Amino acid sequence: MDKNKDLSVIPQEEFARQQKISDIDKWLASEKAHRDLCGTMTWCKYCVKAEIYPCAKAQFREKMETALDDLVDEILEKESAETVEEETDSQILQQDVAEELAVEDLAEDAIQVPEGYECVTRYRRSFRSRVIQNTPVQDVYTELKNALLGYGGVKSRMCQSGENFRAQGHKIAKFVVTGKTLSLFLALSPAEFENSPYRFEDVSEKKSHRE
Repeated sequence: MDKNKDLSVIPQEEFARQQKISDIDKWLASEKAHRDLCGTMTWCKYCVKAEIYPCAKAQFREKMETALDDLVDEILEKESAETVEEETDSQILQQDVAEELAVEDLAEDAIQVPEGYECVTRYRRSFRSRVIQNTPVQDVYTELKNALLGYGGVKSRMCQSGENFRAQGHKIAKFVVTGKTLSLFLALSPAEFENSPYRFEDVSEKKSHRE
């Protein structure tokens, strides 16, 4: 997180206007939650309290970093999508195995392991490979994906680490497979579901899942 992003090109009037909106929204949300939500908003991590219009400037910093992350994600996802479209499931698995063997060879050549120790290599499999090799999650994955794509304007794009779903340019959901678990990340405010029957984990503090 960079709290020193250049905001000099933004007029002070815009900060003042956004600060008024943020104060009202935060007050209404706090009333609904029956507690002060200052410090719990997604942009609070970018806040410098000593500044004038701290909430407004924090939100602008958040938007700037999100836009940059989205640009990087789109480039990586586009490259990954172009590759995936040309490959079959078996080819992807074969490629992953080949990459793992190559990494292992490089590790053995590059690292001299002291006597009494052994070299342990950890591999990174693609999201698609994880789904293909994980039969128990395939039915759930298919059902959830079809449900998301059933909404108008929703598009999916698979990348190395997961599968992203967007609507009107905004990321609304993401799939990730960790071990034998399929995780679904949704672009929802955790504060709105604190008293709901749904079980969830707030991962907004993690940069990769902040949205």
